[in-house]
Amino acid sequence: MRLGILVSLAALLAGCADMPALNEADQAISDYVVVGELKSLDSIRTRDRDAWAGITDYYVIYTTRDGDYLFEFTRPCRELRDLTQVTPDTRHENRIRARFDTLRGCRIHRIYALSEAQAAEIRELGG
Repeated sequence: MRLGILVSLAALLAGCADMPALNEADQAISDYVVVGELKSLDSIRTRDRDAWAGITDYYVIYTTRDGDYLFEFTRPCRELRDLTQVTPDTRHENRIRARFDTLRGCRIHRIYALSEAQAAEIRELGG
């Protein structure tokens, strides 16, 4: 019994060791998403005048005519910092889909709908 628990604990710790550590801003935004119970969306509609603002390497606020959305990436998206080399985005029709599409070459893990107040608070958390 104890051996099984120790093996399970060792496997859990080994799995956590592979995960990159989040910095303070990323952790604060992640906590805000959980505590605020932000609604995760499968996709959003895109238009010509959409814009985005990088918050951290893991998060971006994407603005459309319909509102603001928080994009969470599967990995740190350092391509957002270097705008001289543009990586094409993956799009299917006029929608951005979580888990399938990209922004600057970084796969979008989740998309959350934001109110104006939530977007302002996340911008503040990102520094």
